[in-house]
Amino acid sequence: MALKDVLSTLKNEGYIIKRLDQYLLSLNDKDEDRRWDINSPSSASKCERAIVYSRLGYEPDANAIDARTRRILDNGTDTHERLQKYMLDEGMLKMDEVPVFLDRLQIQGHTDGLLELSKYELGILEIKTINTNGFSKLLDARDDHKEQALVYMVCLEERRKWLKDKFSTEKELMDYLVSEEYHTFIENHYKHMKGGNKFSRGEKLMFKYEQHMKADRLLWNTPRPINKMIFLYEDKNTQELKEFTVKYDEELWKDLEAKYEYINEYVAKKEVPPRPDEATSKSCSLCRWCSYKTECWIL
Repeated sequence: MALKDVLSTLKNEGYIIKRLDQYLLSLNDKDEDRRWDINSPSSASKCERAIVYSRLGYEPDANAIDARTRRILDNGTDTHERLQKYMLDEGMLKMDEVPVFLDRLQIQGHTDGLLELSKYELGILEIKTINTNGFSKLLDARDDHKEQALVYMVCLEERRKWLKDKFSTEKELMDYLVSEEYHTFIENHYKHMKGGNKFSRGEKLMFKYEQHMKADRLLWNTPRPINKMIFLYEDKNTQELKEFTVKYDEELWKDLEAKYEYINEYVAKKEVPPRPDEATSKSCSLCRWCSYKTECWIL
């Protein structure tokens, strides 16, 4: 836990804020189930060197989330859950928190949901919160979000095509989804998962199994390719909404695929790739907010 965060918290006066901040800081000591040894879709636009540092288990500069940042992150989570509930209740959202993976590129993560675009087509949902200044300037989805979207599209479309090619009837699909083979396949993607205060490891694995099973049934029943992602942005200050549709981009995917292959080669060698040319100093735009800049700039 960062010393400056502890000292800042201890300066607080009153009955609530000091104790609340101390509690929020204490959450950094709890185990999380987030995997660090895979490529996360949300990091698609990040520096390859930083991704490799993370995957190889290097200690980041800030290994604790301060109390204010925790509140910001939790507020974003609450916004996701509220908007997802609206769409689930309306019926347009067929599933929330959809697991995605692409084993050949060591990608794993989840997206906010699968939307029913028509009777025959599903689209991917991703929710983002943004402050009023950024929201007012939004004329399209952000470029880094577009890269993230493309990873989700490829993961889910490759899975959909595999399921459609593999199983010709729904009975064949269901036989597979309840098989020991399928259970093992899912469990192998969550070996990092641990039991916690609320749920045992077995309960968590069962939840993941049910998520994957539901997603696979939806994908198998979808005849058209998954090639659209809908971004829903909410202004943090006013709750105004904007939406943008991102479509599949073959050339951009080729670049991302090459990037992942490059990252995986270095991870396999347990080596860190060279610093990119655009990284000119600790304070440059690429490195300024990087969690690994201290390690990266040791000369």
